[in-house]
Amino acid sequence: MVQWTGWRGCSWRTDNYFTGVLSSSHTMNEVRSNSYLTNFQDADIPGRQAITDVEKRSGTTDNCGVSFATSKGTIEIIVRQAIGAQSAGNYCTVAVQAATSLNDSIPA
Repeated sequence: MVQWTGWRGCSWRTDNYFTGVLSSSHTMNEVRSNSYLTNFQDADIPGRQAITDVEKRSGTTDNCGVSFATSKGTIEIIVRQAIGAQSAGNYCTVAVQAATSLNDSIPA
C-alpha cells in the first residue's frame, strides 16, 4: 500500500488477491511524486481523471492501484496478490474494474 501517513481504508481478500480502498487528503500530485510508485498510466473511470500505478518492489507485477481525486482529497483502490495464491492476471485490469464498480458510491 502507499507508504504515507494520512491514509485510511479497509481491504477484503478473495482466494487470489486483496482489494483495498483508501482515502486521504493527499493530492494527485503527491501520489504522482511518491517514489514508492511507478508505471503511471491514465485509467478510464467514468467521470474521473484517474491513473494506475504499481508499487516498486523488485519489478513485481503482483499489484496495481487506481487513484483519482475527490473534493476531499484522493481515493486509491489497490489490488495485490495474496501471498501463496495463484495470479489473478492483470492486476491493473482488476483494480480498474473495482474502481468502476465503486465509482458511483464515491462523491466527486
